[in-house]
Amino acid sequence: MSDSRIDEWMAEARAGDTRALQKLIVLYHARLRALACRKLGPELAGKIDPDDVLQQVYVDVCGRMGQFRDGGAESFFGWLRRILESKLVDARRFYHAAARDVNREAAPPSSVSRYAMLARRGGLDSVTPSRIVARRESEAIVMAALATLTPDQRTAVELRYLRGRSLKDAAEEMGRSSDAVQMLAARGLRALRESIRRLSRD
Repeated sequence: MSDSRIDEWMAEARAGDTRALQKLIVLYHARLRALACRKLGPELAGKIDPDDVLQQVYVDVCGRMGQFRDGGAESFFGWLRRILESKLVDARRFYHAAARDVNREAAPPSSVSRYAMLARRGGLDSVTPSRIVARRESEAIVMAALATLTPDQRTAVELRYLRGRSLKDAAEEMGRSSDAVQMLAARGLRALRESIRRLSRD
């Protein structure tokens, strides 16, 4: 990827172009994920899911893009890295607090990526018939798409399709009626699928 194309996407993203921002997220995902895994270290590698941390990073990035100060092709990754480091501190604190609380579980992440499964649910396979999308790329596309949903839609989709919560449990956790959560999840999944289609065309 040329620096000029990255600069173009950064300028478009700063101007409010969601698709350009998603392209940047997908571009840097593999590199950022490798960094997250390294920083977790052997102690927490099997206890904190780096993909969940990255999802929080991307949501934060989508909400704070106006604060980004462009300093060249590597500046966006540097910004991602700083946000990641902050989220990792939070994740470590949460894990250690959960490990001390006998009423809460600090369960290790599944060996099968939930984001890859959501990619299939979102129709990623069907919208890219001309090429095979690598697993990590498909996960990045889903995370970038999730990050731009409304907070309620994203929460409903995550609870129902990433966490596997029942409709009743998801409704209780969100403080909404089951009908409201079902509608939010359905709308979120439709928006996710459309965002995946747009990103997969490139």
